[in-house]
Amino acid sequence: MSIQITRPPARTKRFRAGALILGALVLGGTAVGGMNTLAAAPAQAIDAYHGAGINWGVGVHANGAGNFILPDGRFVYCAEMFIFTDPGSGIPNYVTADTIPGKSDGGIEVYATSGDALKMIGFVISKYGQTNDSAQAAATAYAVWAMRSGNAGYNAQLAIVANSIGAGVVNLANSYMNEAAAWVSAGGSNGDYGGMWDSNYINASPEKPYEGTIKVPAGSTQMTIENGSWADGSTTKTWNGGAPAGTQLSWVGIPPSNEKWDKYYRVSFTGKQVVPGLDVAFGDGGGWQSSITSGPPRERELTRIYLDPDTTWAPSVSSLVTSEFIKKGETFSDTITFGSLPADIGRSDQWRWRLAEDGVTKEWMPIKAKGTVYGPYISDPALNPQPTIPVGAPVAATFEYSVLNEDGSFVTEDPTGKQIPIDTGIKSKEQGYYTFVWEIIGDDQHEAVTGVDDCVTPDREAGCRVFPTNYYFSDGFGTKGETQAVKMKPEFNTELSTHELTLGDTYTDAITVPERQNWLRDDQGKRHTQTLTGTAYLVNTPELVQSAEIPADAVAVGTTKVVTDPEENGQVLVSEDLMLDIYTPLEAKHLTMVWCVVDADQEPQSQGIWEEKCDDFGIPAESAKIVHPDVTTKAVEAVWTGEDAHDTAIVTGHVPSAESGVKTEVTFEVYEAAKGTPVCTDENRLFNLDTPVEVTKPGEYPSEKVQFTTVGDKHWVETLKYVYPDETEKVIKRGICGLPDETTKVKERPVLALTGAMGHPTGLAYGLGITGLLAAAGTSAFVIARKRHAAAFAASNSRDCEG
Repeated sequence: MSIQITRPPARTKRFRAGALILGALVLGGTAVGGMNTLAAAPAQAIDAYHGAGINWGVGVHANGAGNFILPDGRFVYCAEMFIFTDPGSGIPNYVTADTIPGKSDGGIEVYATSGDALKMIGFVISKYGQTNDSAQAAATAYAVWAMRSGNAGYNAQLAIVANSIGAGVVNLANSYMNEAAAWVSAGGSNGDYGGMWDSNYINASPEKPYEGTIKVPAGSTQMTIENGSWADGSTTKTWNGGAPAGTQLSWVGIPPSNEKWDKYYRVSFTGKQVVPGLDVAFGDGGGWQSSITSGPPRERELTRIYLDPDTTWAPSVSSLVTSEFIKKGETFSDTITFGSLPADIGRSDQWRWRLAEDGVTKEWMPIKAKGTVYGPYISDPALNPQPTIPVGAPVAATFEYSVLNEDGSFVTEDPTGKQIPIDTGIKSKEQGYYTFVWEIIGDDQHEAVTGVDDCVTPDREAGCRVFPTNYYFSDGFGTKGETQAVKMKPEFNTELSTHELTLGDTYTDAITVPERQNWLRDDQGKRHTQTLTGTAYLVNTPELVQSAEIPADAVAVGTTKVVTDPEENGQVLVSEDLMLDIYTPLEAKHLTMVWCVVDADQEPQSQGIWEEKCDDFGIPAESAKIVHPDVTTKAVEAVWTGEDAHDTAIVTGHVPSAESGVKTEVTFEVYEAAKGTPVCTDENRLFNLDTPVEVTKPGEYPSEKVQFTTVGDKHWVETLKYVYPDETEKVIKRGICGLPDETTKVKERPVLALTGAMGHPTGLAYGLGITGLLAAAGTSAFVIARKRHAAAFAASNSRDCEG
């Protein structure tokens, strides 16, 4: 700040050194302080209009300070602090001046004042001097004198005034002077209170084009924003008495509707401001006290200023496949998510939006993304991701998606971060790995997204494209999560090692996996393993029928698994040894195996890569008939009473091995034949031969021998059974009562003359000889039961001989 000082020529007017600006002395011509006696002041003299101040007023001699308030309402201040007013003069004529002349008297001199110092005086009087407040008026008067320059005597007189009005008022005056100095330093008429304000007052960054701040000129009474709002949502702010210096407002931009999606939009600001009167008017007191005034503050319009925020942004797209695995013939599908790249120099991270035509609804800029499915590959491309697409990459499908409503209108909700399912509608044709690549191409967008590609300032004719120059975005080739694999379809044949099984028998199953040209690889480069799960089912029906579905009455009795060798292509896998459980119900007629490829059974690295598949139920090659031993019997046809008789069990079929832990036994019973239909019950049972005969293999197994004491038909009944390790038993077969081969005819042995012969029940016997006849005659009857009763029968025979 520079203050121009001009020393005035010597004057011969009358001054009063050491006296503050005093009211006119109404002393009747008496000389005061060396001055000539003055006549009384006319009524219109300025002294008649003392206003507010401290130690200030008519007849006050205390070196105070204050103002005059003229009849027209103007506030006037003394130009010097050491000169008397002319009591005989009237109110001076105030003329706008660019210099206040200097004066001197009795060693006190004030220099002429102009330039920045004069501007500061005008500022303080205009802003703070229009007052009836005593302290404010005194501070204004003191500031006026302090902003003028003088010699040492002047400075000494200024110190006397400071002491009179007090430190508080002096501090207030200093604050006025500091504010005035800042205003002048800021350019005066071009500063906060001046007539110029421009877009430099607006602050926004390309990284945040939808928000910013504006510096509010001091004294502003109103500020209005267009195409935006203040932080509280309003569009107009007001201040009573004017905004204080340093006021700043935060704003939010609201882009208006437009035909094109230009990267620039305009935010405008207008307002009103109270500014000081500024011009200093000088009232010349001649050789006496001069005075000065300034116009009161006035309100002026703040012309429209604006900013064109640059909304450049960089859209992005990422994806995560809807399903990692699909079957051949199913359509490729994906889920995409649009977003914006992080803010960077000259680039926002916010999706470009604007108001719709209704001026209320928001709408978001349309973005078109191109999707391409590359494949098939034998290994997952995500194992070797690349930023660019490899040359010669096979293309399986291409498609596009635009962020628009179905009717083609712009969306009215922020698309950022929303997951969008994509069904390409394109069917997969072969197994393998496929990867999605999504691209956003700046030159291939909606017709409303156009304009010059590299604008640095708005182009009102062609518009400016909202993307960075030559914009291209790709999410990369082989990006994790963007692989979709078309599953391999399992192929296999199976063959059971035997087609007849009895209890405890073991068997295996052979699974043949044919060679495959494009067996897919895992993340180690090896063929994916295939786990096959075999389940054994029991079937009770006599006939086994092949079917795709497993019958409801089939009973699963066990599972086994085989896993392919990743080092081999085609291969034959043999299951572990399987066994028909010894407790298998006798009702079960068949065992059949069903083999499945189930995803949950696969090794971790191969889960999902195989289609799930099961072969048919009841395939002949996968089935075995469950067989048990069978038995028929052949009893002795006829015997004499007392003669040995027995039955013979003829066992055929499959007999469980000793290693199985199951024993096969046969027992016999003998019944007295009844008239009519054969009946075998406890009431007519003759013998219960309950000592079992163990059967170890097919063959003939005779019963114990018995002897009958009565004649007639005797029915034999055999029972074939299993005896289990837990000592439980199950009957395999029980013979039928009264079968011809199971009937023994018993006849009474005849007694003959000496010259005769004893006949056999099946015919006559001759040639016994004399000794035989005598022996026969001596034995009248045989009562032979089982061998354990032999002694009793012998005693009976002895008694008969004695008789």
